[in-house]
Amino acid sequence: MELGRGFAKVSLGIGLYRNAQAVSKWVNRFIRIVNAPRIARFRQALESALDVPRQGIAKPIFNRVTLAFALVQPIGRPNFNVSHLASLMELPMSAVFTRLLNVRVALFVLVLVAVASGAMKLVVSADTPLTRDDYDRNPALMLDAYRHVEAASVSDAEEQLLHEKHYMSHKMQPIFPTKFAGTALTVLLKKEENSDPNAISGMLAAIDSGGQGSVYVMKVEDGEDVAGMGGLMGTAMFARGFAGAVIDGGVRDLPQLKKIGFPVYSTGPVPSSLVSHYRFAGMNLPVEVGGTRVNAGDIIVADQDGVVVVPRARAAEVLILAQQLDDKEHSTLPYIEKFHSIVEAVQKFGRI
Repeated sequence: MELGRGFAKVSLGIGLYRNAQAVSKWVNRFIRIVNAPRIARFRQALESALDVPRQGIAKPIFNRVTLAFALVQPIGRPNFNVSHLASLMELPMSAVFTRLLNVRVALFVLVLVAVASGAMKLVVSADTPLTRDDYDRNPALMLDAYRHVEAASVSDAEEQLLHEKHYMSHKMQPIFPTKFAGTALTVLLKKEENSDPNAISGMLAAIDSGGQGSVYVMKVEDGEDVAGMGGLMGTAMFARGFAGAVIDGGVRDLPQLKKIGFPVYSTGPVPSSLVSHYRFAGMNLPVEVGGTRVNAGDIIVADQDGVVVVPRARAAEVLILAQQLDDKEHSTLPYIEKFHSIVEAVQKFGRI
């Protein structure tokens, strides 16, 4: 929650700065449309409505309205006439310049304060550990946090908490070094010779049902030498914002997948096709991929060490322990480099 507020304050400051030019363009149009006679009539109507003399309330109100329109006008541009503005406001030019400068400086300081406050909030939030409840309330925040922990730490955390192994076989290899995390969208293909043109259409519909942060997890029955996906499917997943794909089977069209930078784990590259040899058996079913069970919605964490599956119901507590293990390991490394002793480092940090 605090992290989100910090980002919001930074975004506010940046947004104010970026919108200045847009506001300036709008004011330019306003000034071109509203000429001096119209402004005079506006002032007269304002004075009449308020029933005050010329030097009464109307003048301060009018001056503030006029000054507000001028605030975003860059001084020095051809269509910015300070002398005309001064005459309308019945103030010396020096006073108009001073007011414009003071307000612009105040706005600039406000933007800096918003950015600095947001940045400070981010720093403070970074040092405040989030709880299981925090992650349970904000799944998107939890998923983003999983993108920053190592798969090995996640695997160790599961063994310590769940006393189970949830990592995939070493046979599951990436087509290029990568790191991602996302939620599993599972697909099952059964081996079956057929001439049905729609036999595998369901695996394509599954792609269209997924979106940002999804991981396409496919089980190709007895499919080490069969390409479960290729460039077309990978491009569709990439376009829809999938985090990656994990195929218990082969993969093809590597040049296209590498070109778009879409990460895929598989049992290896193979040029074959599954068309006429397989039938779609369902999506979001429990599947056995790489030697471990995957349910729809489970968290998939992948990096150069391999692929780990995190049961959704225990994802928050596994994440917290994995972060702690990561912190210990990252603290251990510089200690070893400094004191040249892994024995002392392990004794001190308790991580191996």
